Amino acid sequence: GRATQFVSVGSQFRDSIASLVATLGATQSHFVRCIKPNEVRGPFLLWPRVAMSQLRCCAVLEAVRVSQAGFPTRIPFSELLSRYAMLRPGRNHLGSPKPRRKGTKPGMHGGGSGPLDDAGEAPHGGSRLREETSELLQGLRVASEDYMLGKTLVFLRTGVLAKCEAARARHLGRCFASVQAQLRGRACRRSFQDVRNLARALQRALRRKVQRREAARLAAESAAAAAAAAAAAQA
Repeated sequence: GRATQFVSVGSQFRDSIASLVATLGATQSHFVRCIKPNEVRGPFLLWPRVAMSQLRCCAVLEAVRVSQAGFPTRIPFSELLSRYAMLRPGRNHLGSPKPRRKGTKPGMHGGGSGPLDDAGEAPHGGSRLREETSELLQGLRVASEDYMLGKTLVFLRTGVLAKCEAARARHLGRCFASVQAQLRGRACRRSFQDVRNLARALQRALRRKVQRREAARLAAESAAAAAAAAAAAQA
């Protein structure tokens, strides 16, 4: 065979396309647009002016602007409720349901029985998730025009998810501060009790010392009075 194998331009292009498809397959891309990063065909070199010109001519910027004007963020109900469980009404700081009142049963969130939907889930389960998602967003004071509820997804306008993340960060900050306050208070109380016990022990020791000294003084005075009385009697 030949020492070197000739590689045609077509085979190089085919290998490059295969590598690109493999890279895209390993990600979750929703929109793909190939642009020319520079005019010298150099690797790892991006000219912003050239890239922006191509994005503008291909209407990518306009598509992004239209997407932002609509509902670009799409999240399943279960994922949204799981991440922001601690912010849901009727939940404690850990996101667990609060104890139910007597006379209520689990799952009393409305909906009714019926045939399964295309995903194999009962319709009342989807309606329950929709209601809980709506309650969560209303509790976060998200305007009704800033989100839409589908069958399995919630559609959010630009900035709504950041608002949810900020509320979650504030809630976690308050929780961490509360835990730290309790731990510090417990440590301070324990330190105060130790200091108080030491102070009481020191006070007891000082009082015993003063009492022994007073007792010795009284004994000496009593002995001196008895000796004086005996001397007076002999005289």
